[in-house]
Amino acid sequence: MGAIGNLERIALLFAAAAVVFQCFVPPTVGLADNGDFPKIAGQLDVGNPLFSKDVVRFADLKYVVDSKYHWNSQFYSSELLLFAAAFGLDSIRGKPETFDLRLLGAIHAAIFLLAFYRLLPLLNSLRPALRMVLLCLILLFFTDVMYVAYFNSFFIDTGALLFLLLAVVSFLRALRWQKPLDRWLFVASSMLLVTSKTQHFLLGIPIAMLLACKGGLLTRGRGWAFRTFSAIAVLAAIAFSNRFGAPAHYPTMGSYTVIFFELLPKSKDVSSDLKELGLDDSYKHTSAPMLTPPVPPCRIRSAEKSSSSKCPTLISRASLSSIHSEPWRPLFSAWAMQECNVPTLGITIRRLGSPNMPRLVLSQSGADSRLASSAAAALGTSFIRYS
Repeated sequence: MGAIGNLERIALLFAAAAVVFQCFVPPTVGLADNGDFPKIAGQLDVGNPLFSKDVVRFADLKYVVDSKYHWNSQFYSSELLLFAAAFGLDSIRGKPETFDLRLLGAIHAAIFLLAFYRLLPLLNSLRPALRMVLLCLILLFFTDVMYVAYFNSFFIDTGALLFLLLAVVSFLRALRWQKPLDRWLFVASSMLLVTSKTQHFLLGIPIAMLLACKGGLLTRGRGWAFRTFSAIAVLAAIAFSNRFGAPAHYPTMGSYTVIFFELLPKSKDVSSDLKELGLDDSYKHTSAPMLTPPVPPCRIRSAEKSSSSKCPTLISRASLSSIHSEPWRPLFSAWAMQECNVPTLGITIRRLGSPNMPRLVLSQSGADSRLASSAAAALGTSFIRYS
């Protein structure tokens, strides 16, 4: 295994300096809470006392530890392991009533720098000029604030990104040097990636197939034991993420949002669309442009009763109903609003759409309409199933 040279050492110092400067030197950067933070933080009684005041506009670093913030969200993610480690480190400060988000940011930063450090020996065989260009590009992209800002946040996607980077680097190292540490770190990183978010469990399928069929490339000899155990481990992570990664009612939230926030308020014939969704006219009163929490349980059940396979058709129809409309706005709005807070004894829906959400404007010719309708139906199905 090659050692790193002076160029790589300088690049590592630049990476560390960029991350430290942005995450820990005031004014620090981070991401505001769009409603997702309690999914992770609430499981350890951590909450933001300013949640109702411009919380979506500013990134807060100081949080309060109090049982009133406890929420068994039933989101079991590998990001929770990182948060638990940060929570344990925070207890050393001797202030058990508060939590400093920058400790979690430090753990995120450490994983990122570990992945970067482990990448550097792989570049030794390249020409110096090419190494310099690659290192500059990596630094330019991955130390940008659009990535680094995620470190100071409770977003589940942060762990997914970091474990993906670590898995890719570990795979390349194992493929080149066939070291036990590299190949098992690839397996562990892949499992953590798969269990980071329910939507990512499908990534484990090609990884498990790769390990089962070509895992011998990562080890000397036949490697049948490694192929078997590594593939089984990743398959177990897939099963766990699919079963326990998110609460059973979570897909219903997506159906509810699409139906009652986007389809029915814009419908030209509410009764007909309700009938197509398997609902009766008693749900007409729910088709309002904006609903305020808390939402009565009957409205949630109405989303459960409707067939999700019918939603994409109505999405595409509503999207293309006006010649001057923005056809994919319902889909973008659905993605922007897919997260909800679920209190202990009820369900609260929060509209999380951003006015700056990107919108794709399509022309209304026959061919374009058919193309947009097909794409909307396909994407709508994915949203309903995996949101």
